[in-house]
Amino acid sequence: MVPYICLVFIPILFGFFTIRPAENSIHHHAEYRKRTSIALFFILYFILLACRGEKIGIDLPVYINAFERLQYTAWNRVFRAGDEEIGYRVLTKVISTISKNPRFFIAVVSALCVFPIYKLYKNESENDLIAISIFLILPVSKMLFSGLRQSLAIAMAVPAFYCVLKKRKLGFFLCVFIAWSFHQSALVLALLYPLYHVRITKKWLWFVMPILALMLKYNQRIFNTIMPYIGGKYAEQSMELTNTGAYTMIILFVIFSIYAYFMIDDRTIDKETIGLRNIILLATILQLFAPIHTLAMRMNYYFILFIPILISRVTNRAKKEYYQVAVVAQVLMVVFFISYFFVSLRSGESILKIYPYQFFWE
Repeated sequence: MVPYICLVFIPILFGFFTIRPAENSIHHHAEYRKRTSIALFFILYFILLACRGEKIGIDLPVYINAFERLQYTAWNRVFRAGDEEIGYRVLTKVISTISKNPRFFIAVVSALCVFPIYKLYKNESENDLIAISIFLILPVSKMLFSGLRQSLAIAMAVPAFYCVLKKRKLGFFLCVFIAWSFHQSALVLALLYPLYHVRITKKWLWFVMPILALMLKYNQRIFNTIMPYIGGKYAEQSMELTNTGAYTMIILFVIFSIYAYFMIDDRTIDKETIGLRNIILLATILQLFAPIHTLAMRMNYYFILFIPILISRVTNRAKKEYYQVAVVAQVLMVVFFISYFFVSLRSGESILKIYPYQFFWE
């Protein structure tokens, strides 16, 4: 538990006790504190990923075995069909030409996964405590300890997002292709471009919420209908997720959606926040199918990555009459989510086996 306590509280405490920078401005101090806390958090997060033992992350031994196999595989055979996606096989082979040490391999992959997410949260979030506390309780924060292929694909969602912001279609589809070459589920990222540029207001929710309720009720029937079109090789990997908090996440995402749509003043909202709100709606829809199949959860990892950023931006865009409510909600969320993170670790809720933490030298 100590490594996870350090991961959470060192960035928070350091952020609170940072010295005010030269600019005598509350805004500059808040921005400096935010950047410091987020940087510390992701440095510690990287250390935990890079230094974890083979028992941390249920799939890690499989990836280490694949690394040891591919380092002795000829390049012409690497490009042939295999159990792993082509992009992952090539990356693994490249890393093995530098060092054949599995620990080096884990460290490099951890850096490739963490650095883009750090840049995203540093640049786009507006409240470090909210961003960190929500990221901790989302399934994606645990996935990075186990599924290396999909973690690399998830990291590619960050440059894809910036290509969407700058309307660079070629760059966007290149990012999606690279992500797909790491994990086939990343094809769903193609939805990010059109989704981001649609203007969905709170008036839509009166129609969307009843539809979401119907989709949840008939999720098995709907998923069985569309499975032949989206399944691929992961469609065969069926597993119930009800014990992993899938329904809890549905409730949480619905609450987040309502909070983001009704607290923010649509008359002054910026385009980026609109796009992030659209993303959380899609994440909520995908989560409706998570209790019946792992594929839905795999597809959702790419979008829930952006939820902490959206929620961190709500207070600064709240309606005047709701501003104090947003401030109180902000504090309550931080306390609740950090508490929930530690309770879920102790209860063994994660199926990815990240608790108790173990360093590789232990």
